[in-house]
Amino acid sequence: MTIVKKPRSPRADSRSPSASGETVSSEQASADSPTTAAESQPAASPVPWYASVGVLGCAGSLLLWASHPPLGGSALAWVALLPWLQLIRQPQLTGRRPYLVLYGAGLLFWLMLLQFLRLPHPAGYLGWFVLSAYLAAYVPAFIGLSRVAVHSWRIPLPLAAAAVWTGLELMRAYFATGIAAFMLAHTQVAWLTLIQCADLIGGYGLSFLIVFCSSCLLSCWPQSGRRLQLRPVLASLLLLVAALGSALGYGSWRLGQNQMASTDSAPGKTASVALIQGSHDTIFGSTPEREEQAFDDYCTLTREARAAKPDLDLIIWPETMLPPVDALLDDEPQTPGDGADPPADRNRRRVQNTAFAAKGCIARWEPNRMLHSPDVKLMAGCQTLRFRDEKLTDVYNSVLLFNSSNLIEDRYFKTHRVLFGEYVPLADMFPWVYDLTPMPQGLTAGTQARAMEAGGLRWMPLICFESIQPQVVFWQQRELARQGKRPQVFVNLTNDGWFWGSSALDHHFHCNVFRAVEFRTPMVVAANTGFSGWIDGDGRVRAKGPRRESQPVYAEVQPDGRRSWYGWWGDLPASLMLLFAACCAVGGWRQRRQNRNRQA
Repeated sequence: MTIVKKPRSPRADSRSPSASGETVSSEQASADSPTTAAESQPAASPVPWYASVGVLGCAGSLLLWASHPPLGGSALAWVALLPWLQLIRQPQLTGRRPYLVLYGAGLLFWLMLLQFLRLPHPAGYLGWFVLSAYLAAYVPAFIGLSRVAVHSWRIPLPLAAAAVWTGLELMRAYFATGIAAFMLAHTQVAWLTLIQCADLIGGYGLSFLIVFCSSCLLSCWPQSGRRLQLRPVLASLLLLVAALGSALGYGSWRLGQNQMASTDSAPGKTASVALIQGSHDTIFGSTPEREEQAFDDYCTLTREARAAKPDLDLIIWPETMLPPVDALLDDEPQTPGDGADPPADRNRRRVQNTAFAAKGCIARWEPNRMLHSPDVKLMAGCQTLRFRDEKLTDVYNSVLLFNSSNLIEDRYFKTHRVLFGEYVPLADMFPWVYDLTPMPQGLTAGTQARAMEAGGLRWMPLICFESIQPQVVFWQQRELARQGKRPQVFVNLTNDGWFWGSSALDHHFHCNVFRAVEFRTPMVVAANTGFSGWIDGDGRVRAKGPRRESQPVYAEVQPDGRRSWYGWWGDLPASLMLLFAACCAVGGWRQRRQNRNRQA
């Protein structure tokens, strides 16, 4: 037997927690759960085609895609989610399989956004589709979990949708090594005043703000068949103005601060840096000739930089642009056999010869270089080889710091590897797995952060996509701070030549801007094919290289003496949002179970 509650009074209706001002009975709320069978049945009354799940789902996908690069319509981000938010506040989703339709809309969005994954190798098409298929699930999850909070728990739409969206972004950043790029917040990278709030709870906080404001905007428009009520509209507008105004006010205050206040470095200390940006598209199975040409081009660009800036403190090459000049070998003697060099001897000789060539490039700077700039150093990305028992056992993606005498002064091994790009799970136990991939073998992960000394400052290197993951940067800078080596500059050495000048370059650079703001630490980027650049602690881009062109980029870097809340507590606030989303999932599952029991 179905029990229908009496309609609420207008007074109760106006105080309803639902942001749309509507009231739904407990049975209706149960039916509206994303996990109930009711939503898979056609609605009782016909719905206009433009309000169908398919149209609204695809409209949201297209608007959200347009707000990201390559189009970069940042203003669209504030309205891109309106179609999806409308689906959240609807009393009932129409159609036979609405969440399958929403999954298709999500797949459309991610396939368009991640199209650059197909470029470096034909196998990239498979990775492009598999990754898009995984990420597409976040769209129906966002709508479904938010519906549980709004219709079953009567939480206002702005709070419910913003919390669920933020929690799912955090989950995406951690699950399966994580993908923290393509955040909603990253669309606002050019709005300098607004992005200052990222030093509170990271980019997640700005994503929360955008969804919150979008929901308030939608709440000003009445549901179909309902009259416009002035009181809910004014309340929604007041919340929108208060939230956005607070963020802008905070940003203005932060921008007005003196960056050098309370800095632990020498007053006015500035390091002169040359970021060497070549332009060499990268592919799997590159030939020695291509690598030699890239190496020679970087040597030429380095000499040009030295001629233009003879007083440089540091020169930075991108990831893997230096050949494998570093080897960690066992102390045990290598024994030749049958007149032929054993593998370790051959690799030792190859490494030493390559190291000689690389050091020769550094030494070919002007003869009087040592007189004018005795402390100039080179930081460059390469691969470090480790041999044990005459066998090559480990390959590290590394950063080497050469001093002015061409000796390796410090090294850093990449700690956060790219899944299926730098390693394959379980391949250590089943090496034959690599025969199915373009990779000859996987890379070994490092375990320690490093603070390298150059130009009187401490530089924390980050390789490739490590700068995309805010939790990686948080962990490394915190560990160094505990050692009394708090980094004063972040350095991202990356080879983005894999993406052939596509929008992936924009996404990566936007992440670097947010890392600078989140931790109030300047960031310099040395990127093959772009974008190399210099970003200060406010997220202001002080210098930026071209797309897919060769050009040295120069920076006069000063440390930022400010501290950030995000650098202290990390993802703890965003974790509360993820916990809320998990509670919504449990609530939706329990409702589904209860409905099935009633039907039985």
